[in-house]
Amino acid sequence: MGLFTHLIRDKKTLGNEILTDENKKNRINTFDEYVSSFEIKEELAKNFSFKNIDLTLKSPELFNRVLNQIAALITEELAETKNEEKLDREIFSDLKRINSEKSKMELADMTRKIAYGRQKQEAIIESLRKIHSILILELHTITLMRKKPANLKEVALHFFELMFFREAALVKVFQAKSFLEENAETHKMILSIAKAVILEEELEEEIIREEDKFADEMVEKMGFEDSKNHYRKLGEMIYFELIDLAGAPFRESESLMNGVETFEKLVRDEQLLYNIIKKNRPKYPDAKIRVAVSAFKRACHLGHFYNLQGAFFT
Repeated sequence: MGLFTHLIRDKKTLGNEILTDENKKNRINTFDEYVSSFEIKEELAKNFSFKNIDLTLKSPELFNRVLNQIAALITEELAETKNEEKLDREIFSDLKRINSEKSKMELADMTRKIAYGRQKQEAIIESLRKIHSILILELHTITLMRKKPANLKEVALHFFELMFFREAALVKVFQAKSFLEENAETHKMILSIAKAVILEEELEEEIIREEDKFADEMVEKMGFEDSKNHYRKLGEMIYFELIDLAGAPFRESESLMNGVETFEKLVRDEQLLYNIIKKNRPKYPDAKIRVAVSAFKRACHLGHFYNLQGAFFT
């Protein structure tokens, strides 16, 4: 059985197959190798980018070599299409669908839930299923590209986008380098859940504390750009105060880059955030201030204050 095959079943039935220690070791090694080797696939994918596609298509030797190298990274343990036939137009339609704006938003929401959400299990299971479907589509696309269809260039550009953006977004949540040092525990938790899913282990029900529910609510309300909600106002107040401390406004690109770096460091300074909130919301009890600190940091990571970035320049 392949690494992801069991995920076709209902997620609540995980654990139906008894795995030997050797099976378990092989599954974990396959997953680790897939994640760690993804940078190689990203580099290979660049050959089909808008910048390089014409050069690649002009060189049959380069074209075939790159396709073979990408195909070699998709081992049978990850995905196979031996018993699955698809028409050329179906493959192209699948490529356009997964690279659509709707699909991009769905994948972004999925990765946000994994990285920042409280209940990660369902999102991780769905992300592994999506990775599997992407790998199958990549194999079908390689078969199609080897036929040199009339729309080969368009297919190749979609192929690049599939790997370099769609698949990459899903893989990055399993890579340690995607997380700041202070969020290392979050990465460990994500990997732990993913490996439990891969090994078909029974997952314990995730329990959310009341404090966490309150933080989630605060994060959500901080994201309402046009809202007069007091948590949105609190988030904006903290954001603007941090921008001032970073030295904004900036008039040169170099000073802007340094300012953004300083701002990001300030966002990670929990004691500073605590003091800012305490100063501006003196009636907040200690527990609520700490929840607000956590909520603001998450809201920043989620891009909830993206519309305020103009304050860096003016």
